[in-house]
Amino acid sequence: NPVVEVTLQSSAARSRTAVGANPLWNDQVILPYRPSAGDYSAMSLLSAVDEVVLTVFDEVYTAPDLEGRAEEEEEEEGRSKRRILRRFLGQLRVPVSAVYRSQVIEGVFQLEVPPVLLGYTFKGGSGGEAPPVPLLSVYIVLKPLLIVPKTFQEELTAGEDDALVRYSQKWSKDVIAMNNLHTRGLAPIVTTTSGHSVFLPRFVYPLAPPPGLLAGGGGGAPRPP
Repeated sequence: NPVVEVTLQSSAARSRTAVGANPLWNDQVILPYRPSAGDYSAMSLLSAVDEVVLTVFDEVYTAPDLEGRAEEEEEEEGRSKRRILRRFLGQLRVPVSAVYRSQVIEGVFQLEVPPVLLGYTFKGGSGGEAPPVPLLSVYIVLKPLLIVPKTFQEELTAGEDDALVRYSQKWSKDVIAMNNLHTRGLAPIVTTTSGHSVFLPRFVYPLAPPPGLLAGGGGGAPRPP
């Protein structure tokens, strides 16, 4: 029974309990945020050390005498007590400064997981492949929306070469104008969850084709009959 717990400063909230190995929540969580000394200036928000922490637990109902981090609850029917054991599955930490920089953090992110998940086994194939990487889809935004001043926006691309930034911006404008993509977003420079702006193609790499695709030899795709 996976559940997501969201914390920010001293506030916390949680999602509904889902079921299965690929849970879907579609829950909205609203948490208050107050920067240090109540300073909402751009400099203060860009240097904020606070983080939005999303932790995924698996809530397992266990016998009352089982040891572990558990919360007791009393069933209405039968009046017998049982425990909910919260097993840590993974965590995602998003700095508030990164949310402010990019205005919106949206996407599918890899969770930080412990080396070993006690109590779980991976039912993979016979090839000894590694278990799949747990991912979490999130949408994080500050409300009301706080716009980064232009002077600070120019500093966000400091992590990349100036010539690369100028070329990527010109390329995206040309592609949008050429293909009439004004209603679609095209951003070659993006902000990571750590708050750094990077050239997006750095995260793109080729994947090996499926084994069956090259089964016929010759390195090409199979021809239709």
